[in-house]
Amino acid sequence: MEFDTEKLKRPQVFVCKVAKNIHRVYPQERQIEIENCTNEQVKLEKYTVWRLLEYALEKTYQLPFGMMWLNKNGNGKWIGNDYYFSLSHSNGVCVVAVDDNPVGVDIELVNKKRFTERLALRIANGKELKWLVDDERLDVPSPERTMALWCRKEALFKKLDFANFVPKNLDTTKQNFVEKITVVDEKNYLISVATDASNVDLYTMEIE
Repeated sequence: MEFDTEKLKRPQVFVCKVAKNIHRVYPQERQIEIENCTNEQVKLEKYTVWRLLEYALEKTYQLPFGMMWLNKNGNGKWIGNDYYFSLSHSNGVCVVAVDDNPVGVDIELVNKKRFTERLALRIANGKELKWLVDDERLDVPSPERTMALWCRKEALFKKLDFANFVPKNLDTTKQNFVEKITVVDEKNYLISVATDASNVDLYTMEIE
C-alpha cells in the first residue's frame, strides 16, 4: 500500500513497558512467532513490541494496522511497503522507530557492569577504540561509551538489514545516530537510533 501522506520530518520513536497479558496480533505469522517463544519474559516483550508497532504505524500514517502490508524479507526481518520500522526490547521495555527512510533502533538498560573493557575490545574497530577512550581514563574504554557503541552497532545492523550480526564488521564512525536516555520505573534506558535525521520525536505510552 502506498501512503498518501506528507513525508515525515524525522523518525518517530515510541517507548513502553511490557504488557501484562498477551492477546492475538496481526498477521498470523507473527502470532505464531510469539506463541512459539518458550521464554515467558521474551514472549511478553515480543508481543508488546508488536502491539507498540501497531500503535506507532496507525498514529504515524493514520491508517488501520490491518490494511498495512507486512512481510518478512530474506533475512527474516519484518518489513513494510513504502515505510520503514525497527523494533527492540530489553529488560521489560520496548521501543519502535518508524520512518519514511531506512532506520534502526536499539534499547539497553543502563548497566555499567555489563559493558566492560573486554566487550569493548571484542566489538570495536580501530577508529571506534579511539572514540571509546575518554581523557580521564587514558587507555581504558569507558562503560558509558561501550554501551553507546553496542547500541549503535545493534541499531546500524537493523538499518542496513545485514543477515548476520558481526559487531566488528559494522563501522559506526561513518554513520549518524540520535541517542536518548529515557526513564522507566526509575531505571535509565539508552535508546540509539541509526538515522540520517538530526533528531527524533520520542513518545512514551502504555500498552494493554
